Amino acid sequence: MWLIGAALAVVAAIAARARTGPFGGLDDAAVAAAAYEALRDARPERAQRAFAEIVRRDRDDSFAWAWLGRVHVAAGDLEIAEASFARALKTLPRRLFADDANEQRTLKTRRAQLALDHARVRSRIEVQRAPTRSVVYKDMPRRHWRDATLDNEPLILTGFDKGLSLELIKERCGSEKVRPRMRSPSSTAWAAMNEIDETTVGGFIDDASKNSAIFDWPLQYCPSLLESVDVPAFARDAVAAYGPSLFVSFAEEGGGPHVDSGSTKFWQRVHFGRKEWRVVGVRDWPRLFATDERWRRAFFRDARCSGIFGVVPPLCDDGFGAAPVDLFDEGALNATTVREVWRGVVEAGEVMYVPVDAPHQVRNAADAPTIAVSMNYIDGGNLQAARDAAAAAPAYHPKWLARLRVRGRALPGSRAPWYARQRIALAAEEAWVDSDV
Repeated sequence: MWLIGAALAVVAAIAARARTGPFGGLDDAAVAAAAYEALRDARPERAQRAFAEIVRRDRDDSFAWAWLGRVHVAAGDLEIAEASFARALKTLPRRLFADDANEQRTLKTRRAQLALDHARVRSRIEVQRAPTRSVVYKDMPRRHWRDATLDNEPLILTGFDKGLSLELIKERCGSEKVRPRMRSPSSTAWAAMNEIDETTVGGFIDDASKNSAIFDWPLQYCPSLLESVDVPAFARDAVAAYGPSLFVSFAEEGGGPHVDSGSTKFWQRVHFGRKEWRVVGVRDWPRLFATDERWRRAFFRDARCSGIFGVVPPLCDDGFGAAPVDLFDEGALNATTVREVWRGVVEAGEVMYVPVDAPHQVRNAADAPTIAVSMNYIDGGNLQAARDAAAAAPAYHPKWLARLRVRGRALPGSRAPWYARQRIALAAEEAWVDSDV
């Protein structure tokens, strides 16, 4: 706590200096415009001073505090960034109204987003102070699925049959279109897997390409094969968040390290071949980024990449984020502050269970094709986590803006400064088709 207090003191000092800085004689709109121009032109020090001036004038401007946090993340000043996000959280109820369901939901989602940013910065500060070369490798336990308790550690579950074959897949789905994926270690696509040219499922199997894979292909596109897929008993009463989906590969290489979205649980059943797994503890996810710059790119996107400042710069062309350390590269892992890595090989007729938010990576047997089916799911054990994840990534109304409370008065969203234009968050069951609604 003393670090947060010290960081708050630094923020206060910066804000105090701002009154004698370059913005002291400008009105509020002009300072907001200066912050916009500084971010657009990649002038972080000027952006810091502009947002510091904004919060000096209005200590309850939660949106300005959040932007100040992001600017300090970009500068590498994580203690100050943490304090700024903490202030953004504290002042949020003073900025957004909560008089009806729309406003309450929007306040909830904004709070979830700020809490996530705050937690990410705090966890990276821990990484900076942690020792390297401290990783411990553990063998994943095997349990018959009837005897297993599925909680916060990965497990290999036994007691399943092998089921699917290449011949059956080709017979049932051969004419269906699919876009295989190819691993690119530097890619920022999900699991570092980039889509390649479209083909058919049968054509992919006939080619037996070692450069790509059918990767997480939804079996809803092939209902006749979906009918042959047995969901494990432990997940039959769960809600399918994604899948069941199909994996077919003739190559050893699999996807890159990643965390599945939505705080879902995950199972994958191997029907043919073998898959080698690496799983890391949830709290070690920020430790998998070898440098602060890679971590920042993974979790705090450059504001210019959003398009709100006009032309998107070339640095955004490769997508969002940065690649974490390969979990099969033990030398690279030893140079990080990662604490535990589970290792295991899943054979045909076995199921891999991955707990909520656990980073993981998989590669295939080199001597045979692999076939697997997986599903991300939600049950009573992760329902609240999934709700929290959904709150942090809502859909928004295309037109409605939240009103703000500014110096005791209501300000219509249409009159809010650019950095505080908060769209109304939609309820999960809402689907806005007509933007004029």
